Amino acid sequence: MPPILTSRRLVYANSKWRVYADDLRGDGTTVDGYLVVEPVHAGPGMVTGIAVLGETDGRFALLHNHRHPLGQRSWEMVKGFIDEGENPADAARRELTEETGLVCRPEDLVPLGSFTPEGATMAARGLLFLARRCRPADPEDVRCRDVSDEIEIGLGATTLFDLETVERMAGNSEIEDAATLIGIYRALAWLNKSRVTNNDEYPKAKDALKWAAMTYVVAALASIATLVQYILLFMGNNRNRN
Repeated sequence: MPPILTSRRLVYANSKWRVYADDLRGDGTTVDGYLVVEPVHAGPGMVTGIAVLGETDGRFALLHNHRHPLGQRSWEMVKGFIDEGENPADAARRELTEETGLVCRPEDLVPLGSFTPEGATMAARGLLFLARRCRPADPEDVRCRDVSDEIEIGLGATTLFDLETVERMAGNSEIEDAATLIGIYRALAWLNKSRVTNNDEYPKAKDALKWAAMTYVVAALASIATLVQYILLFMGNNRNRN
């Protein structure tokens, strides 16, 4: 049976979050001042923000952000809030461009499900995306971040990593951010399930197609040569009969 909320006090609020101290009762026990963090704006299902992994030419975009509570830098996917009334997919593409300078076509944005950042404290849910086939944005057409001007405190530079490096960084704890790890593993699962060809396989596939085409041409020429031979034999037999 879930606990009963007996009282709630607003402890702190800013433009993005409200912090409450809840008094709870249940199962013969009481808890005073249980900390709960809620977003100021949330969509259906407590959806508050997005996290998106950008991919361009088989490499994946990660930001090296400084996180004040940890006192260190952290490798992370693009993350951001969904503006009030904004579609989550549009928010993902907007944040991707603002933070990395990359753009993704709507048809190349792959939804990877949802996650809860910290269910014990935060009444919030995020949506994950893989942005495939990204390209650099045109600064004149699309609002993107000036690399010399951070749009939020601690936002770091973008680095592109190949798939093998991303897997290694996730496996050895170079990447510790929970949303980023979930996003990476779901993206890998989607890529494996979809059997998407990576850059290393492009030359092999191209060569295979080339040799297949040459084999087809040789076979076709051999068939034509055989046909011509039979025609000549037929014509020769007719002359002999005449």
